[in-house]
Amino acid sequence: MNRLSCNVTNCVNNTGGLCSARVIHITGINADIKRGTECETFRQNDIVGAIKEITNMNIGGQINQYFQRDRVVMSPEIVCDAIKCVYNTNRSCSADFIQIYGPASLSNGYTRCETFSNV
Repeated sequence: MNRLSCNVTNCVNNTGGLCSARVIHITGINADIKRGTECETFRQNDIVGAIKEITNMNIGGQINQYFQRDRVVMSPEIVCDAIKCVYNTNRSCSADFIQIYGPASLSNGYTRCETFSNV
């Protein structure tokens, strides 16, 4: 199970630094550096973003996390298109810990995978 931490506080999927999405998608097929990646699953934390993400909600994981506050149990599947990343195994992320970064001050939702490491 991947552990994912997210500091993109203006994302509708961010629940206390954890990702409440069922599946996240990292793009950056030709990325050579972290800045070339992006969390495609980002949705602005508003009603429009919530509606767009309703089919990707990890409701079971959120409920389980609520009762397991002493440890992280909510962890989305991570689909990755960054083929030059050492953690990309057949479009799935094999890293033990994934960090998604994105300054909350940016309204355009710029995000990136801080765990990206070039082959």
